Amino acid sequence: MDQLLTIAGWSLCGLWCLGFLLPLSAHWWRRFPRLVRRNAPLDTFPTLTVVVTAKDEGGRISDCLASLLASDYPHMTLIAVNDRSTDSTGDEIDRLAKLDPRVRPVHIETLPPDWLGKNHAMWRGAASCDSDWILFTDGDVIFQEDTIRLAIGWSLKEQL
Repeated sequence: MDQLLTIAGWSLCGLWCLGFLLPLSAHWWRRFPRLVRRNAPLDTFPTLTVVVTAKDEGGRISDCLASLLASDYPHMTLIAVNDRSTDSTGDEIDRLAKLDPRVRPVHIETLPPDWLGKNHAMWRGAASCDSDWILFTDGDVIFQEDTIRLAIGWSLKEQL
């Protein structure tokens, strides 16, 4: 009998939690703006540099850079920062840089004192930029071909 009451009590508690948490989570998710796939076409595209920082991403950096190169954003340069990798990351970046002039490799051999690796890699990449916009990303992110165009379009529309 005690076991039956325990099961019934926990079941009612679970149902109450579901009844409370589902509407709450639905309300929470509605607060996030959606990136509409039908942005108004841009009259002019600002220049963009994508800074890709990578440390020991040899197995993934090629896919990341290939997805960025397949982007439909017209005025884009990639700066691929190899942050002291001990695997094939630097070789993959150099190989893709030879195939596409939009890829500019930056290799970091040593970390200066008082710097953190990721921050330093981002700073080195940003120091090489001469564009209107800078997008920072990691070397293991895969982009859809319209993601950057839609994000820049939305940012301009919202005057960010």
